[in-house]
Amino acid sequence: MRKLDFIMQFINNFDEFIILANQLSANEIEELAKGVIETKDAEYMYKFARDIKGAPIKELAKGVTETKNVEYIFNFVRDIKGAPIKELAKGVIEAKNAKYMYLLACYFKGAPIKELAKGVIETKDAKYMYLFACSVEGAPIKELAKGVIETKDAEYMYKFARDIKGASIKELAKGVIETKDAEYMYKFARDIKGAPIEELAKGVIETKDAEYMYKFARDIKGAPIEELKVAIYYTQNLFYIDLFEKIIINIDLKNKMLKMKRLLQSDSKDASEIRQILDSFDANNLDNTVASEETEIQKMKKI
Repeated sequence: MRKLDFIMQFINNFDEFIILANQLSANEIEELAKGVIETKDAEYMYKFARDIKGAPIKELAKGVTETKNVEYIFNFVRDIKGAPIKELAKGVIEAKNAKYMYLLACYFKGAPIKELAKGVIETKDAKYMYLFACSVEGAPIKELAKGVIETKDAEYMYKFARDIKGASIKELAKGVIETKDAEYMYKFARDIKGAPIEELAKGVIETKDAEYMYKFARDIKGAPIEELKVAIYYTQNLFYIDLFEKIIINIDLKNKMLKMKRLLQSDSKDASEIRQILDSFDANNLDNTVASEETEIQKMKKI
C-alpha cells in the first residue's frame, strides 16, 4: 500500500495530514507530494506547497497548473515563495479566464505580461482588456485597444479612449461610430480630448436618435448645428425638435453675437455704434431660456 493511502486511512482531514507530513523525512515528503499531485486536487497541492517544509515546489506548481483551477493557481503564486509564475500563468491562460490573467499581470512581479495580455485579448472580454491597459505596467496598449474595438463594445471603447494614455483616439472613435450607439458617440465627443467631432456628429445623425442629436448640439463645442438641426427635423420627434428650437438655436445665436462683440472691441466710432446695438440685445432672456430647459422638458412630458 502506498504511504499516502495508508496515512489517509487514519486521518479525518487534510489539515491533520499536513501535521503528520511535517514529521516525515525528505524522501517521504517527496513521495507524498507525488501522491498529492496524482489526486489532481488543486487545493491539496496548494496547501502541501504552502505548509510542508521541503515540499517540491516546482512539481506541485506543475500539478496545480495542469488542473487549470485559476483560484488555486493565483493562490499558489501569491503565497508560495519561489513559485514559478511563468509556468503557473500558462494554466490561467489555458483556462481562458480574463479576470485571473489580469490579476496575475497586475499584482505579481515577473508575470509574463505579453502572454497574459494576448490571453485576455483572445477571451474577447472588453472589461478586462480595459483594466489590463489601465493597471498593468508595460501593457501593450495598441494591441489591447484593437482587441476592445473588435468586441464592438462601445462603452469600453469610450472608457479606453478616456482613460488610457497613448490610446488611438481616431481608431477608437471609428469603432464607436461603427457600433451605431448614439449615447457613446455623444459621450466620446463630450469627454475625449481630440475627438473627431464632425465624424461623431455624422454618426449620431445616422442613428436617427433625436435625443442625442439634441444633446450633441447642446453640449459639444464645435458641433455642426445646421446639420444636426436638419437631421432632427427629419426624425419628426416633436419633443426634441421643440427643445432644439427653444434652446439650441438661441444658444447658437447668442454665441455668435458674443463672438462678434469680442471682435468689435476697439475705439473706432463705427465699432462703438455697433457695440451699442449689440448691447441692446437682451442676453438675459437667453440665459433664462437656457436655465429653464428642465422646466420645458417637464412641461412637454405632461402633454
